[in-house]
Amino acid sequence: MKYLLLASAFVAFTSPAFAVSRGNMPAYCRGQAASEFSTKPYYIKAGKLVRAKDGGYSIKGTADLGDQGKKPFQCDYDKSGNFLQLQTSAAGGGASGGSEPAAAPSLPSSTSAAAKPVSPSNMAAYCRGDVASATGTKPVYVKTAKVVKARDGSYSVKATADLGSEGKKPFECDFDAKGNFLHTKSLVDEGKL
Repeated sequence: MKYLLLASAFVAFTSPAFAVSRGNMPAYCRGQAASEFSTKPYYIKAGKLVRAKDGGYSIKGTADLGDQGKKPFQCDYDKSGNFLQLQTSAAGGGASGGSEPAAAPSLPSSTSAAAKPVSPSNMAAYCRGDVASATGTKPVYVKTAKVVKARDGSYSVKATADLGSEGKKPFECDFDAKGNFLHTKSLVDEGKL
């Protein structure tokens, strides 16, 4: 009986509570992959969105893990846009459901020219992925507010990570006027925790 309850709790734990729009699927996929590989979305490359015969969607991509090399993955969504799974290549071929996170990677040393600007419509999804990576949780447990454009043209997104028994923790993701990701900062004075 306990095993049955644990199995059903696991299924609910991995399912998002909302559908992802087709336009946001690549950014959401990058966030899921960043969480799975314990890296930043910056090091994740997602390919084109492909529609399957059953009406669902998939996106193939790679995670640049520095010294560990590039790891392929695939994100799958159902026809309504609900995220289903992230499949990663296992050492012996085949795919896994992404249940074993990768070890913390040694990241590439030169990052300034590699990343492309993030469009304002994808900033919230990118922020969810970055906060999830920083907190060791999944993007589905990170809620974001609307993107805010400052007078100087830069952008920010406020986010709250639900860390379970540790409570909720607020963050802010900042982007420059061109959409380049700058950083994620905690909005909590860590010295007072």
